Amino acid sequence: MTSNNKITKTALITQFLFFGLVSSGQNTTVEPSTHLKVQERTDKIFDSFVKIRRDFHTNPEVSGQEKRTSKKIAEYLLSLGLEVKTGIGGHGVLGILKTGKKGKHIAWRADIDALASDHPDVVDFSSKIKGVRHICGHDVHTTIALGIANVPVAQVNKKSVR
Repeated sequence: MTSNNKITKTALITQFLFFGLVSSGQNTTVEPSTHLKVQERTDKIFDSFVKIRRDFHTNPEVSGQEKRTSKKIAEYLLSLGLEVKTGIGGHGVLGILKTGKKGKHIAWRADIDALASDHPDVVDFSSKIKGVRHICGHDVHTTIALGIANVPVAQVNKKSVR
């Protein structure tokens, strides 16, 4: 596993564990099995998220022009079975997981735009768009947000999703 993959996996696991703590609502403790379930889910979906992140990285779009990125996000959230709203503030996408349960709700967001930059990519999967790069990390943030959506959907649906 390359250093980039280890960093990405660590970031995903950290985000998923944080999400598990936040999503427990009024509970102040998290059962150890919750962490194990999150880890197992993360392991199952990790390779697919490396591909997603690389796709975002190689196809960056500057602010206000994120049509492809938004479409990819909406398609992914729809594939999870979420209610999806698009066109939020431009190209924003909203995924809603309806559980039918009362209680607190949580939300998270990720910026999806890239920067106009002639700085060279430092990864093997360089941008295909001349003068636009995801040197800002939004490709990673967006991928993590999609991963955060995947874990509770799998729990609510009690089935393997992607």
